[in-house]
Amino acid sequence: MIDSRADLYSPEFNSPTLKKEDGNDIFMDVQNVGTGAAKYDEIFNAYGITHVITYSDSSLHSKLKKSSKYKKIYPDAFEAEKDKRFVIYEKVTKEDDNEDKTEENAKDIIPSNKTIEANEID
Repeated sequence: MIDSRADLYSPEFNSPTLKKEDGNDIFMDVQNVGTGAAKYDEIFNAYGITHVITYSDSSLHSKLKKSSKYKKIYPDAFEAEKDKRFVIYEKVTKEDDNEDKTEENAKDIIPSNKTIEANEID
């Protein structure tokens, strides 16, 4: 969301009118998400954030792993031993929800222990 040049993220530098009162305090928004002082989902929605890279021992990671709105995409089970420092989350989209529902519906239709032979399909 931001880099180390914090002064560029103060309200007077990101306002369309160049007036402090018209801008967003991006730096403080980042700080508030990181410390838990703000609701991360409101801030992420306001800025259109879809992916989050955070430390694996952060409070934000603890919140995101409990959320149904985000899915962990890194590290997966195979990469977990290689990199334990960072976690990457992706916002769940409606397409993701539909894919999950399709998989769930398929499980309901065809039991996992049942094999369907080609001649059984009409």
